Amino acid sequence: MSYFRRIARIAVAFLVAFTQLPFIPTAFADPTEVNVNNQLVLLKTQTPPSGSTPAGGIYPIKGTFKYTGTNPLTNLFFRVRTLRYNNGSLPPPELVNADRGGTGVGAEKDVLIPSGGLLPNTTFTITFDIKLPRIAKFTFLVDAFTQLTPEPPITPTSGFIHGAPQNCQVYLPSRCFYPTHS
Repeated sequence: MSYFRRIARIAVAFLVAFTQLPFIPTAFADPTEVNVNNQLVLLKTQTPPSGSTPAGGIYPIKGTFKYTGTNPLTNLFFRVRTLRYNNGSLPPPELVNADRGGTGVGAEKDVLIPSGGLLPNTTFTITFDIKLPRIAKFTFLVDAFTQLTPEPPITPTSGFIHGAPQNCQVYLPSRCFYPTHS
């Protein structure tokens, strides 16, 4: 079996395994980010045909997912958890179409969301362009996140009890909510 055919199998295995991966939170996780791996179902994967050479060393992995959550999403992105050659050789592969966070672990790729949000039971397709310095087996794992929109903070106000002014201020904590569209 050719190296390229093995790489195609690994890429398909990545996308198939995607929905079965548990999310492992990091110590410095953003509290407004919510992992939504369990709300995405992989429907289809597409990789270059066996035996073809990636153009410019770019290996596209295309995945079609179905969103099964209950609230519309106004944003969705994937963050690279692992991107490396299986034998640990350098330089490592890179996600060259990342939107932010570099091209390796921590790189983020946004999903284009239609106006009105990503509604429950809708599908979307995303392509990850992996630059391969050399053709060899590699591991590529991502987690899916949505960014919650925090409510604007409530400004301090003076409190009044039974019409009598009090010398106190009330501070209510902010809380996060799922963005919705009407």
